[in-house]
Amino acid sequence: MTLAAAMVEAAPGLMHSRQSGRTSTGRERQDEQRSRCAAAPDKKQGETHCPLLLEATDLDTITLREVGHAENAHSQICVHRACCTSPYCACRFRPLPQRRASSPMSETLFAVGARRQRPPLLRPLLGLLFAFANFTVGTAEQLLPAAPDYARNPRCTARALALPPSTHTSVDGDDISPRPSKLPLDQGDAAICFAYATADMISQRVGVEISPLDVATKYYFASPLRLERSANPRLQEHLRRMGDWRAAIEVSRATTEISQDNNPKGLPFIDKLEGGEEEIAALLYNIDGLCRDKDLPSYEGFSHFFGYLGFLRWLVRQSAAVPYTRRSLGGAAPALHNPETDAFNEAWLNRVKHRCRRLPLPTPLLPISFRVATNEASFLEMLDKGQPPSGDQVQHMLAMIDYALDHDRAPAVGYSWYVLEQAAPDEIDLVADHASIVIGRRKVGGSCQYRIQDNTGEYCVRMRPGIRERCDLGRVWLTEQELTHTLYSVTYLR
Repeated sequence: MTLAAAMVEAAPGLMHSRQSGRTSTGRERQDEQRSRCAAAPDKKQGETHCPLLLEATDLDTITLREVGHAENAHSQICVHRACCTSPYCACRFRPLPQRRASSPMSETLFAVGARRQRPPLLRPLLGLLFAFANFTVGTAEQLLPAAPDYARNPRCTARALALPPSTHTSVDGDDISPRPSKLPLDQGDAAICFAYATADMISQRVGVEISPLDVATKYYFASPLRLERSANPRLQEHLRRMGDWRAAIEVSRATTEISQDNNPKGLPFIDKLEGGEEEIAALLYNIDGLCRDKDLPSYEGFSHFFGYLGFLRWLVRQSAAVPYTRRSLGGAAPALHNPETDAFNEAWLNRVKHRCRRLPLPTPLLPISFRVATNEASFLEMLDKGQPPSGDQVQHMLAMIDYALDHDRAPAVGYSWYVLEQAAPDEIDLVADHASIVIGRRKVGGSCQYRIQDNTGEYCVRMRPGIRERCDLGRVWLTEQELTHTLYSVTYLR
């Protein structure tokens, strides 16, 4: 049974028995649920086995666990405790705190988004241990100068940056080929490569694999005012150096686009938002602390939450559009507010809040960025006008990459995906804006090469001839000429 079909059968206080064609309530319904679960045959994880029964009164005591598959993704909802005797059930029970809501649907979405929290003393303790570990290995507060003198590495000295241990896997697990844990985090169908490049950049800096979905969520919805309330003097100094940093965030967010794939009205659902900038994404990630990818899985975009988000979308369709004025959405750009999506996006924010076991940043994230164009589209406009980047500008970007690598930082670069893979003959998009981090450098035959970490999940064999031979599990060596052909931005963390 599909999730939507199960929801259609639900009714407050009474529920129709599919087997007998009559109504049942209370203990009788629980006994029926228990007998069905006990009789359920062994099936692979992710297949529905318990009847998806749901009552309005159950929504304040259950949470969902996402079980997704590439071709047949859905969520299991186990409403009654009896069903949880089955090893395949994926529910957790806890009484949720009382909360005022502006509509019945908001109570429903809050309940769906909630997740059991850790004991109150455990989270600070984990945070202190994490911070201490990072201080002892020397990552904390080793900040680079705000305005260094950049210079190329004249010998192209070999560099290979150490990356944190991989903790990610696909919705189908890790026993597939190639193993997801051996690949970079894959953005899937989500057009938020900036968030994946930023997360990689932060992960390399702090030594823990960070969730790109958390990076994207903060970029789109976090309130910039929380930055100025930070007590970190280094961050406050960095903001002063930026000048009008509020305007910089506003301008960056104004470039956000909305996918119309299965979204014909172009509504700003969180999983339909596209585009962003690495510098602003890293800056906004100073808010609230770190969320590890194992808490908020980001492999193949939102695929781990396919069933959950589908459930939310169904709830939104069943209820009248309600404009929200909650704090959680107060930091979003006006274009991301919509009565038809506010409840959906707030439920996602609540989900992120309860899934992420936040850890304190061991060091402030202070991005340094230089760009010759806002994005690839504006870069191509420059070329069309006969105004390509000057030689000095190109050398400056390469010098920044060298400087970052020489100081154990993974810089993020903005360039065109078509450098790696040729556009299909029927491709209508002239622009394929992309971002990746640089994780290595080497000299081959008198020429300098840079190794980028690609998050598209594309197979090496599909890349351009000559480049595919330098590709290994999503990590590609590019010559200096190949990289600079469409290079328009460089960002690294101090």
